Amino acid sequence: MKRIFISISILLVLNTLIFAEGKKVTLRQNNYYLDSKVVFYEYKKYGELNKEIQKNIVEPFNLFVTEKKQEWDEYDKIRQETQAEGVTDSSVSTYASLKSPKFEYKTFCDKKIEGKKYISLLYKNYTFLGGAHGDSTLYTVLFNKEENKIINIEEISNLSLQEISKLCFDELIAKIKDTEKYTPERIEWIKEGTLPVEDNFMKFTFNEKNKTLTVYFEQYTVAPYSDGIQLVEIKLN
Repeated sequence: MKRIFISISILLVLNTLIFAEGKKVTLRQNNYYLDSKVVFYEYKKYGELNKEIQKNIVEPFNLFVTEKKQEWDEYDKIRQETQAEGVTDSSVSTYASLKSPKFEYKTFCDKKIEGKKYISLLYKNYTFLGGAHGDSTLYTVLFNKEENKIINIEEISNLSLQEISKLCFDELIAKIKDTEKYTPERIEWIKEGTLPVEDNFMKFTFNEKNKTLTVYFEQYTVAPYSDGIQLVEIKLN
């Protein structure tokens, strides 16, 4: 009887751990026009967090799958017609084997920070719709488990947008100060991307253990595409 009780206790602990960490869910849609994979975490215990993830991860994916089929068909038709203009009898077989590249849609959780009070998630999304390169975007969410609600950057930091703006601007300028990137154009770019408006500071993570707030800036926000995603770490008291 004692062994049975211990076994049940272990199972309950394991189930609680799995439940607390969230269940990993994978969605795929692979066909002639699309190569896609979406991986996200589902937290059955936290309804508000799940709603947010459904709204920002699952629903955009479903919409993409539905809308992009016709767009790819049109893209493929134009591409094939353009290629056909240069086709000769000797190259027909080569032309026939050419296929338009599939559209791509990939989303994954790049960072998952779970503390006693908060769950902080960073998702990266990559889409390719033809052209020279795809586009990368970010989605983050910070969730207060005790209050069952989403927390914004001002609430978690106890800083105003003006204060966060200045910290980010100063740090981004410091990174390029002694380089060839330190130009009037780049300074203005950073100034625009760090203006104290909510949209500029929607993407952030929070590490409860070391009290660190990390603010993310997508490509083209404060720097060119080639510089990648920019980030600023802010230590909170």
